Amino acid sequence: MSCADVQTIQAGNGTKTQFSFDFPYLFKTEIKVYFWNATTKEWDEKLTTDATYPWQITDANPTIVEFTSTAPPSTPETGVDNVRIRRVTNIDDIRALFNPGSAIRSDDLNKNFEQLRYAIQEAGCQEVPDEIEEYINNYYWNNYQDTVKSSDTWDSSDTKIATTAALDARFQDEAAETILSTESWVSDDDHVASTAAIDARFQDELSETITSSETWPDDDNTIATTAAIDNRIDTAITNDIGTDGTGITVTDDGDGTITLGLANIDLDRIKADDIITQSEQDADYDLTGDDDSIFTSSAAIRRFENYVQNDAPSGTGIGTGRVWVDVDNDLTLSVWNGTAWSAITSGGTFTEQPNVVYVDGAGGDDANDGHRVSRPKATIAGALDQINGEINTSVTNGGSGYVEGTYNTVALTHESGTGIGTGLTADIVVNASGVVTTVTVNNTTTLEDYSIGDVLSASNADLGGSGSGLQITIGGDGDGQIVVVSAGTYQETAPLQIKRRNVSVIGQALRSCIVHPTSATELNNLFELNSGSYIANLTLTGMQAGTGTGNTLDAVLPTDQGWNFAFYNNAFITKSPYIQNCTNFSDSEIDNDDLRSHRPRGGTAGDTDSAPTGGGLLVNGATPHADSPLRSMVADSYTHVALNGPGILVTNNGYTQITSSYAFFNTYHIKCLNGGQANLAASTTDFGDRSLVADGRSTTNIFTADCVTQANVNDTTIRVSNGNADASWHGTSTRPASNMLLSVNSDAEIYPITNVVPQDQTTFDADPAGYTGDWIVTISRPNPNNRSENQGFSAQVATGTDNVQFWLRSMIASSGHTMEYVGSGTDYTALPENGGVPNEARQITELNNGKVWTAITDHNGKFRIGGNQTDDPIFEVDQQLGFVTIPEGSIAFNLLSDETPQLGGNLDVNSNTITGLPTTPTATSEATSKAYVDAQVAAATSDVVDDTTPQLGGDLDVQARKITSSVTDQNIILDPNGTGGVDVSNAQIISLADPTAAQNAATKNYVDTSALLLTGGTLTGDVTLNAQSDVRFADSDSSNWVAFQAPATVASNVTWTLPSADATTSGHALVSDAAGTLSWAEAGTAYPEKASAGTNRWAVVHSSTIDESYSIPSGSHCINAGPMTIASGKTVTIPTGSNWVIV
Repeated sequence: MSCADVQTIQAGNGTKTQFSFDFPYLFKTEIKVYFWNATTKEWDEKLTTDATYPWQITDANPTIVEFTSTAPPSTPETGVDNVRIRRVTNIDDIRALFNPGSAIRSDDLNKNFEQLRYAIQEAGCQEVPDEIEEYINNYYWNNYQDTVKSSDTWDSSDTKIATTAALDARFQDEAAETILSTESWVSDDDHVASTAAIDARFQDELSETITSSETWPDDDNTIATTAAIDNRIDTAITNDIGTDGTGITVTDDGDGTITLGLANIDLDRIKADDIITQSEQDADYDLTGDDDSIFTSSAAIRRFENYVQNDAPSGTGIGTGRVWVDVDNDLTLSVWNGTAWSAITSGGTFTEQPNVVYVDGAGGDDANDGHRVSRPKATIAGALDQINGEINTSVTNGGSGYVEGTYNTVALTHESGTGIGTGLTADIVVNASGVVTTVTVNNTTTLEDYSIGDVLSASNADLGGSGSGLQITIGGDGDGQIVVVSAGTYQETAPLQIKRRNVSVIGQALRSCIVHPTSATELNNLFELNSGSYIANLTLTGMQAGTGTGNTLDAVLPTDQGWNFAFYNNAFITKSPYIQNCTNFSDSEIDNDDLRSHRPRGGTAGDTDSAPTGGGLLVNGATPHADSPLRSMVADSYTHVALNGPGILVTNNGYTQITSSYAFFNTYHIKCLNGGQANLAASTTDFGDRSLVADGRSTTNIFTADCVTQANVNDTTIRVSNGNADASWHGTSTRPASNMLLSVNSDAEIYPITNVVPQDQTTFDADPAGYTGDWIVTISRPNPNNRSENQGFSAQVATGTDNVQFWLRSMIASSGHTMEYVGSGTDYTALPENGGVPNEARQITELNNGKVWTAITDHNGKFRIGGNQTDDPIFEVDQQLGFVTIPEGSIAFNLLSDETPQLGGNLDVNSNTITGLPTTPTATSEATSKAYVDAQVAAATSDVVDDTTPQLGGDLDVQARKITSSVTDQNIILDPNGTGGVDVSNAQIISLADPTAAQNAATKNYVDTSALLLTGGTLTGDVTLNAQSDVRFADSDSSNWVAFQAPATVASNVTWTLPSADATTSGHALVSDAAGTLSWAEAGTAYPEKASAGTNRWAVVHSSTIDESYSIPSGSHCINAGPMTIASGKTVTIPTGSNWVIV
């Protein structure tokens, strides 16, 4: 695997500011830049915010590192490129996390594999590991660090080597340090004698010196030259050493060298009894050694042989204690026990895991670092204390202009980051250049409450009164570490506080990893969680509570209440803490000083008494930092067995989302209080006092707004301004929402919110995030007798400033919730076989406008939807009885409450009678009784000749007759009363003559031929076409036509005024200004699509195939939802300056 897959090294020249690279990456933050340090011979990292060499990677140039201020310097060493760009993939978190039951998408898998592939590539291009570098530095000469040069101070050490220049400088002969033959001899360690001085010191006269050419005298008055001494030694060696029969040879080389050798020495010259052969070793492979024997090479190999091979060694002569390494994948190390190979270990050496801390209560020691399974810590607290403490500070920018000096206990302030942590001080050193060089924190415990990555600074008033630019970055390795807990029982001092982000505590097995508090801390929180905390596979027990009531968070609980999980105080939550696959056992009888983990005193099956005890999950939204963006926890498969203890409390605007939550014998399963909100799925409540409790709203309004338009009694909507946030509100938006309550008239009336829409939809659609306009809020006050009717406001709401308040509503939404014997009690007497009696009213509790949305099935199979029967009638299916209950007034088709019922089809009375009809109908369309019809028929049979005021009781059917007059030339007059007209009921008046007078009826022929200027002309007045009549335009042969037609209903008259001239751009269409004036505008600017029954237009729908060549207009852009297909032979032309974006 090539390092080119993960890095590139290039040369800077002092002017080049852009350095390209060709390897892929996931995030820009994973690209690192380093400069070669010629002094330390190391790569120094340069951050994007470096004071001298800041750099960036832009979206426009994603494979170019661009230095935005100063270009990298020229390479400081010949042949060494000095700019390295490297990818370092973050593997603290996988890119896609799969939970049980979640969908697995190929894109998520590809992202995970891509992240893993990049990390493997980087692992194949590693630098020298720290352990190896330390070993090399300790045992091998370092040309850079262990060399004394001529410019360095001389270091007298066995770990240093001097250069020749350094030696010259150290030992260079000078006149003052040299003793000549003419000078007096000086006996010290600071002078060097010349050879002549030595001759004068030690050689008296020529007669006292023996040379190599003279006879050797045997006296104490003569000094031999070195050559004479060599000759004397050679003679002694050559003549005086006896070699006969020994195999030793003596050779005079003629150059003054005598060589001693061994000639023809064989093993047979050693006694046989002193030689151990292979056969002897094989016969007695565990024989006892001595100092008088030697091995043959074969015997020595057999005696000391270790085996490195795949197959097990076999044969005779294998001594006890021999070692065999199986080089197969498992790397098993075995020892020969005399009869067989005994495996000792597998898997190679223990690996250092810097991000994993092992905990083993039986074999651990908190003095260990826990980074190897072979040296675990003993307690979870010890592991978390170590992780919490892995935080430090470094000066990333020393600033400038500060006053030189040392300043003690200087308060550090937040420059950027989360902003959490207070009270940190440090001793700060400013050098003569006015730059801060050293920052030493005074209290490391205080530092632990800060976040890694935050940037701090200090006031220049505390640093001499001037200067700026100091940046102190908080670093460390604590974030993202894992605590692996071995099986065992762990008594811990509560609370166990997690101060770093994304820290996990994972037990090896749920039922075997048991955590409980000391008796002195059993009323505290057992775990206090931070952003991204993850707790899994633990059994928690022993948390306790006091007696009575009056808790500050929930008045029904004891004043002292312990919990298993809560937020760490002042935590900055960007990722919700997550509890998975954990179980709690709480009972007042549990003794934390004598727990008896697997046979506890309390909480076991059959316990028939209970007092208040420890709680499960506390989600208190008031605990995190005021600026924390989240106040939520999530959980999965969390079981809470607590005999008279609370399960989950969500309060003070906190939020939780839990799946598979199981509660047994709890005071309550889950309670949302003071604006707390929860979402549950697939959960069950067994026994206990109550199940789902929603009580009240946030303790203060989260924001207020102006009533812009007065809302009257029975109005269902109110127009309000954009909100003004309360100081307690942690959200970033002041938009009303359906999880809130609205109060008006000094909090006298409180209403749930059902819908919110922007008053100016067009502006909102253009920039939803930046919308600051008014809102139209729909509230709910159902008519209890007809819940489909919203009665709206009960009192008038006047316009005003900040006179509409919004509150978070305490709410629970639980889908698929099972209720088993809820209300039957908080110990094992609640079981039906022990006489427990459930109470359906305890399944759902709604107080003070709190709301529970749920669909539940109880132990009898009764399925219910809705809240309590009093305020929120329930739809109920009783599976035992096969009966469905729908309360009166809850559905629109209840004929008793629906005042305007309608039939969707014909009413078939099936030969039965409709009774109760009126005898005196008041409208012609009303049905009437037989008595009324009989009376009218009787009246119609009277003599109309004698009746001077005859009336018809029904339609006059002339059949095939005529209505005529017996008087010649007499008109027949139809005289409607008042302004009434003659209605022929869509029939025709036929056989008309063409009109001759202005008031005569006109024939079709007259109208067609003369009335509408069919041959041309000018109309001088308005033309009105009644009853949706068409304006038609026929084609060339008048065989077909196109037409305009009015809608069926027009609320008010509308006139559209056409533009005064044709469009100047091809493709433009007519658009309205909403005031009746039409103008030419670019086609396609009308509202997008909407659902047929909807109000909001939100979708732009287009084809996915381009079937004709197209050129984007110059100066314009184009956007599509992809993928798009361009038909064969077709093109899309994008002019310079235009963009085509496919999303």
